[in-house]
Formats: sequence, structure tokens, C-alpha cells
Amino acid sequence: GEGRGRGGGASSSGDGIALGRAQGAGGGGSSEGEQCEICGRIVPFAAAEMHRAQHERKGEVAAHRERQAREAERREMDAQYEESLRQDQEREAAELAAAAAARQAARAEEGERRRREEAAAAAAERRAREREALEPEPQPGTPGVATICVVLPNGTRMTRRFRADSPMWAVFAWLRSLEELAPFRAW
Repeated sequence: GEGRGRGGGASSSGDGIALGRAQGAGGGGSSEGEQCEICGRIVPFAAAEMHRAQHERKGEVAAHRERQAREAERREMDAQYEESLRQDQEREAAELAAAAAARQAARAEEGERRRREEAAAAAAERRAREREALEPEPQPGTPGVATICVVLPNGTRMTRRFRADSPMWAVFAWLRSLEELAPFRAW
């Protein structure tokens, strides 16, 4: 066991009772003794064995050992509880952080989806305005007409007739109005 003396080391009898060395205020002399682990009294060195035997006869040594064992077990259980509580709190904090990150990712994904939908709707609206702004396509066989043929990246051929005096921006307006070119915005 542990010595609780005010002075130096501790001694222990064969029965497991520790007596710590204690000294009086003068630091020496006849007041030297050992502090009993069971009752806490300072016992003169000469009377230590008899003092231990008295505790043994009264059954106080066994009770003391049982009390120490219970206290050690309680400390161990408290430590295990604290560790379990700490792990639970860490796990809960990690779960909360993961849930918050998932919510943030979902909000970001929803925002990106909404942005793409709005961009697609705006692009479709621009293409519709471009189509409405185009002058009517001349009939086949009309004199002074140029036919423009464009091959799209997917191999599709798109053709349209323009009057020979139409400005070049009209050709680009036609290209911008094509739904088929919408996926190929790199041009």
C-alpha cells in the first residue's frame, strides 16, 4: 500500500499494512514514528508491530484491504466510464460533422443543379430569340440565294438558305439558334 507519512519512506509488515515514516516538528527525537495506513495515527517505531497486530485482531486489516479493492475497482470503473463517454462524445461529434458536411454537400449540389438548369433555360431562351430574329428563309430556287451547310461535331449536317445580301451576323444568329449545337458551345 501507500505510505501517507509526513516524513520519508514507508515500511510494510508481512500483512500488507504500510506505515510511513513520520517526524515531529523538531525533525527528530522521540517523536519519530510511523503513520498507520489504517487509522492514520503516528505510531512510535517500537510499537508498530503491536499496533499492526491490534488492527489484525479487530479485523480492520481485511476491511481495509476490501475497502482499498473497492476503491480501486471504482476508480477503474470510473476511468472506463470516462473513456467510454469520451469515445461516445467523439463519435457523436464525428457523426454531427459528417451530417453537417453531407447537408453542405447536398446544398452545394442542389445549388449547382439549379444553376445548370437556369443556365440551360437562359440558353434555350436566347436560342428562341435568335430564331425569332431571323428573317424568313428564302424558297428553293429563289435567285440571289446562298446555301450554307454546316457539319456538326456529331456528324449531323445543317443547311439553310440566306439571301446573298444578308449580313454575316445573320448566319451566326442562325447557328446560335440551333438546338443541335447547344451541347457544342466551344465554337
